[in-house]
Amino acid sequence: MLKIVRHGGHGKPTGAAGRAENRHTAAMMLRRSILAWALCLPVAARAGILDWLNGGTVGKPLPTHDLKFLGAAPDPLARLQLVDFWATWCAPCRESIPKLNTFHHKYAARGLAIIGVTQEKQEVVERFMKMVPFHYPVAIDLDGKLHENLRIFGLPYALFIDKNHTIVWRGAPSAINDGLIEWLLK
Repeated sequence: MLKIVRHGGHGKPTGAAGRAENRHTAAMMLRRSILAWALCLPVAARAGILDWLNGGTVGKPLPTHDLKFLGAAPDPLARLQLVDFWATWCAPCRESIPKLNTFHHKYAARGLAIIGVTQEKQEVVERFMKMVPFHYPVAIDLDGKLHENLRIFGLPYALFIDKNHTIVWRGAPSAINDGLIEWLLK
């Protein structure tokens, strides 16, 4: 049996055939969009593009939190804190550790305290710290409330906090440089 499909004035099928074609096209576009996001997510995270997903609004106070320090705690008199959210499984996080070690040595005497914060289990972090040296304090967000309250979805992520516990900068650790630290320490 021959089926005749009528076309409207725009060259598109009408009736049931047209609706099926539109559904097929919409489903394909959705799958393609999801695939594109999935493929671009690691690159976007590394480039800091996902910063808008993470919370921590500049000008707002740092939420109250419960951190367990593995070793020394940061200087409570520091004029500026750099809080770095990281994980052992995160390659860009691991790449930023030597840079943060350098900043710690260079600016600690001038009032910068760097704190690495993770949500991982203490055993995992301690095992990692035996292989990778940290020259700054590392803490575990015990109940995950700091991550949750700041809406930390992408890692690595960093915040600068002033002496009044106000967020003064947010972004990727890869964007931090000497000029930024000098400006924030003024």
